Amino acid sequence: MLPMGSGGGKRDSLMEIVVPGALLAVLGLLFLAIWVWDGYNNEFKPRFVYEEAECRVLAKSFVPASSQEPAGLGYPVFDFEVLARGSSCRARGYDLWREGITRAKASEILSSFNVEKLHPCWFDPADPTRAVLARTHNGYWILCGAFIVLPLNALGFAMLVFARWFARGRPALSPRR
Repeated sequence: MLPMGSGGGKRDSLMEIVVPGALLAVLGLLFLAIWVWDGYNNEFKPRFVYEEAECRVLAKSFVPASSQEPAGLGYPVFDFEVLARGSSCRARGYDLWREGITRAKASEILSSFNVEKLHPCWFDPADPTRAVLARTHNGYWILCGAFIVLPLNALGFAMLVFARWFARGRPALSPRR
């Protein structure tokens, strides 16, 4: 870059806005795509695409969220058989979010499903091995989008719009005399 006194001042100032704005916009769009894909697979499909069936619980367990998890956070996991459309297949899981919950809450969920009993479940007609025993809603997904993903996109695009405005020769937010 040229020093400010060598005639490149306006261009240098413009690049200081465009480059971070473009990077934020691209990063924001990447996060937005991941956020939308996650919401489609974990929020929309179980509610509107999955079909109801009966499942026979074969086994149940508590899986820690990580091996270093000191607070005992994890999630309940069930091995179950999906009985639908005159056939059966095996599936594993509980819901699609896999968010960490306390061991006490997981124990409560585990005790509500009896082994070898039939329970309602929902499965993906395109892939019956993707089935859930609970179609839970995740409020953290919405909060993540509302307070991280969408503001990141807005900031990046606002910086690009401001850079375009600045490039047209208008003074940079200084009052007119």
